[in-house]
Amino acid sequence: MIAADPDFFNFFVILTVFLNFFLSFHFPLGLGATLLYLAACACISPILSEKPSKLENTLNEFESISDTSEVKKMKSILKKARQLEEKSTLRYIHYIICVLDALIHVDTYNCDQLTNLVKPVWNELSTVSVWNHTDLFIINNLLYIFDFQTALRIGKKIITKLNQYGDNNVLLQNAIYSNLAFINMTNSNAFGKSITINYLQKSIELTKHAHRYDLLLLSKIRLAMVLQQYEKAKKCAQYLRAWGLITLSIWSTKIFLFL
Repeated sequence: MIAADPDFFNFFVILTVFLNFFLSFHFPLGLGATLLYLAACACISPILSEKPSKLENTLNEFESISDTSEVKKMKSILKKARQLEEKSTLRYIHYIICVLDALIHVDTYNCDQLTNLVKPVWNELSTVSVWNHTDLFIINNLLYIFDFQTALRIGKKIITKLNQYGDNNVLLQNAIYSNLAFINMTNSNAFGKSITINYLQKSIELTKHAHRYDLLLLSKIRLAMVLQQYEKAKKCAQYLRAWGLITLSIWSTKIFLFL
């Protein structure tokens, strides 16, 4: 939700009042129009100046997560979500708590533990007839609990939905392409190496457009590994370390374990 600028709003009201009073000398309806306008402004001003709620802020922060290396950020959002949960029964609060808990422990919990954390979220979302933007973002973070064939099928469905909605959220689009590529890579490119390459190239285009060079390098590392350009992959990982992105650098090279 976009909040109105109070200073501009007040200036606009004052200017309108002045013009209407001036015109009232020549047009008797001018004063009456002014009074009606002021009454309408008094009603809609609180709506126009409304600030985003704590829930909206928390969801926005959740949707800004780029990858699972942002553990500190995820823990901060999780803390806020748990505080909101005490006062709210909205389903999204429950959803993001489960998802964040799983993402934070993705390297320490086994597959069954992670699945148990988020399976209830998918059980609910799978019954929703039309997924909205937030639903798509959450589902993208659940792909790892499925077998790779199901994950790829759901991922493609998300991409289709984004195209239908005209959604231009670059980070969400990138996350989906990047995740699908990684899932295919870690399953011996079961759906074909060309699909992995295609998804990674799309990811590179999106991250370049968004000026997210950390995520750009991550996809370049993966693409280099698929093309067996191992020295290039190591060089990109060195750039990440040089930028101080140690965690992301370590996480990016996990793909070496699967090839």
